[in-house]
Amino acid sequence: MAFSQIKMTVSGVIIMEPVFKELDSGKKLLEVVISCRNGRKKKEGDQYEPANIYNITVWDNYASAMQETLIKGGRVTVFGHHVTETFELKEGGKGTKNAIDNAEFMQTDRDLSEQQPAAATTRATSTKKKATPVVEEEEIDDMEIPF
Repeated sequence: MAFSQIKMTVSGVIIMEPVFKELDSGKKLLEVVISCRNGRKKKEGDQYEPANIYNITVWDNYASAMQETLIKGGRVTVFGHHVTETFELKEGGKGTKNAIDNAEFMQTDRDLSEQQPAAATTRATSTKKKATPVVEEEEIDDMEIPF
Protein backbone atom coordinates (compact mmCIF):
# COMPACT_ATOMS: atom_id res chain seq x y z
CA MET A 1 0.00 0.00 0.00
CA ALA A 2 1.52 3.29 -1.11
CA PHE A 3 0.91 6.54 0.71
CA SER A 4 -1.61 8.80 -0.90
CA GLN A 5 -0.92 12.48 -1.32
CA ILE A 6 -4.52 13.06 -0.24
CA LYS A 7 -4.89 13.86 3.44
CA MET A 8 -8.37 13.97 4.85
CA THR A 9 -10.32 14.51 8.03
CA VAL A 10 -13.45 12.49 8.77
CA SER A 11 -15.79 12.31 11.74
CA GLY A 12 -17.87 9.29 12.55
CA VAL A 13 -18.80 6.48 14.90
CA ILE A 14 -16.68 3.39 15.61
CA ILE A 15 -18.84 0.48 14.39
CA MET A 16 -16.65 -2.49 15.40
CA GLU A 17 -14.45 -3.14 18.43
CA PRO A 18 -10.95 -1.84 17.59
CA VAL A 19 -8.40 -4.63 16.98
CA PHE A 20 -4.86 -4.30 18.37
CA LYS A 21 -2.11 -6.52 16.93
CA GLU A 22 1.58 -6.89 17.63
CA LEU A 23 3.23 -8.09 14.42
CA ASP A 24 6.18 -10.51 14.18
CA SER A 25 8.36 -7.58 13.13
CA GLY A 26 7.65 -5.91 16.49
CA LYS A 27 5.45 -3.21 14.98
CA LYS A 28 2.14 -2.48 16.70
CA LEU A 29 -1.06 -2.00 14.74
CA LEU A 30 -4.51 -0.77 15.71
CA GLU A 31 -7.38 -1.24 13.24
CA VAL A 32 -10.56 0.79 13.71
CA VAL A 33 -13.64 0.87 11.46
CA ILE A 34 -15.79 4.01 11.44
CA SER A 35 -19.04 4.96 9.73
CA CYS A 36 -19.54 8.52 8.48
CA ARG A 37 -22.98 9.75 7.52
CA ASN A 38 -23.31 12.76 5.27
CA GLY A 39 -26.63 13.73 6.85
CA ARG A 40 -28.58 13.90 3.60
CA LYS A 41 -31.91 12.16 3.21
CA LYS A 42 -32.87 10.43 0.00
CA LYS A 43 -35.29 12.36 -2.20
CA GLU A 44 -38.11 9.91 -1.56
CA GLY A 45 -38.86 8.71 1.96
CA ASP A 46 -37.22 9.26 5.31
CA GLN A 47 -34.14 7.12 4.68
CA TYR A 48 -30.66 8.59 4.74
CA GLU A 49 -28.14 8.08 1.97
CA PRO A 50 -25.72 5.21 2.70
CA ALA A 51 -22.92 5.97 5.14
CA ASN A 52 -19.26 5.92 4.10
CA ILE A 53 -17.18 3.27 5.87
CA TYR A 54 -13.47 3.89 6.58
CA ASN A 55 -10.89 1.39 7.83
CA ILE A 56 -8.48 3.34 10.04
CA THR A 57 -4.91 2.13 10.66
CA VAL A 58 -2.75 3.42 13.52
CA TRP A 59 0.86 2.30 14.10
CA ASP A 60 3.40 1.70 16.88
CA ASN A 61 3.35 3.74 20.13
CA TYR A 62 0.32 5.72 19.01
CA ALA A 63 -1.53 2.42 18.46
CA SER A 64 -0.62 1.30 21.99
CA ALA A 65 -1.82 4.58 23.47
CA MET A 66 -5.11 4.68 21.56
CA GLN A 67 -6.11 1.03 22.06
CA GLU A 68 -7.40 1.73 25.56
CA THR A 69 -9.22 4.92 24.60
CA LEU A 70 -11.25 3.84 21.57
CA ILE A 71 -14.40 1.73 21.98
CA LYS A 72 -17.22 0.56 19.73
CA GLY A 73 -19.93 3.22 19.56
CA GLY A 74 -17.52 6.05 20.33
CA ARG A 75 -17.50 9.20 18.19
CA VAL A 76 -14.15 10.21 16.69
CA THR A 77 -12.54 12.70 14.35
CA VAL A 78 -9.61 11.27 12.37
CA PHE A 79 -6.89 12.83 10.20
CA GLY A 80 -4.63 10.82 7.87
CA HIS A 81 -3.66 9.65 4.38
CA HIS A 82 -6.57 8.44 2.23
CA VAL A 83 -5.99 5.08 0.56
CA THR A 84 -8.31 3.06 -1.69
CA GLU A 85 -7.62 -0.63 -1.13
CA THR A 86 -8.66 -3.37 -3.54
CA PHE A 87 -9.50 -6.94 -2.56
CA GLU A 88 -10.86 -10.16 -4.07
CA LEU A 89 -14.58 -10.79 -3.60
CA LYS A 90 -15.77 -14.27 -2.54
CA GLU A 91 -18.02 -14.36 -5.61
CA GLY A 92 -15.10 -13.44 -7.85
CA GLY A 93 -14.06 -10.04 -9.10
CA LYS A 94 -12.56 -7.18 -7.16
CA GLY A 95 -13.92 -4.82 -4.55
CA THR A 96 -12.61 -1.58 -3.10
CA LYS A 97 -12.69 -0.02 0.34
CA ASN A 98 -11.76 3.37 1.76
CA ALA A 99 -8.98 3.47 4.29
CA ILE A 100 -7.07 6.09 6.24
CA ASP A 101 -3.52 5.03 6.98
CA ASN A 102 -1.10 6.47 9.53
CA ALA A 103 -4.07 8.16 11.17
CA GLU A 104 -4.21 10.58 14.08
CA PHE A 105 -7.29 10.92 16.28
CA MET A 106 -8.01 14.59 16.72
CA GLN A 107 -11.00 14.12 19.02
CA THR A 108 -12.68 11.20 20.73
CA ASP A 109 -15.71 10.75 22.97
CA ARG A 110 -13.32 10.70 25.88
CA ASP A 111 -12.12 14.20 25.01
CA LEU A 112 -15.69 15.46 25.30
CA SER A 113 -16.67 13.73 28.53
CA GLU A 114 -15.64 14.58 32.06
CA GLN A 115 -12.07 13.62 32.91
CA GLN A 116 -11.95 9.82 32.98
CA PRO A 117 -8.95 7.52 33.25
CA ALA A 118 -7.57 6.75 29.77
CA ALA A 119 -7.52 3.04 30.58
CA ALA A 120 -11.27 2.85 31.12
CA THR A 121 -12.83 0.40 28.68
CA THR A 122 -16.48 1.10 29.41
CA ARG A 123 -18.43 4.30 29.32
CA ALA A 124 -19.08 5.89 32.66
CA THR A 125 -21.22 8.88 33.40
CA SER A 126 -21.00 10.91 36.53
CA THR A 127 -24.07 12.12 38.38
CA LYS A 128 -22.01 14.66 40.30
CA LYS A 129 -22.17 18.20 39.03
CA LYS A 130 -19.05 20.30 38.93
CA ALA A 131 -19.06 23.23 41.29
CA THR A 132 -19.37 26.55 39.52
CA PRO A 133 -16.79 29.01 40.80
CA VAL A 134 -18.26 32.17 42.29
CA VAL A 135 -16.65 35.34 41.01
CA GLU A 136 -17.44 38.53 42.81
CA GLU A 137 -17.86 41.40 40.43
CA GLU A 138 -16.10 44.63 41.13
CA GLU A 139 -17.84 47.84 40.24
CA ILE A 140 -15.82 49.82 37.68
CA ASP A 141 -16.16 53.53 37.02
CA ASP A 142 -16.40 54.06 33.24
CA MET A 143 -14.27 57.20 33.54
CA GLU A 144 -11.32 55.12 34.78
CA ILE A 145 -11.13 52.96 31.63
CA PRO A 146 -8.10 54.18 29.58
CA PHE A 147 -9.77 54.07 26.14
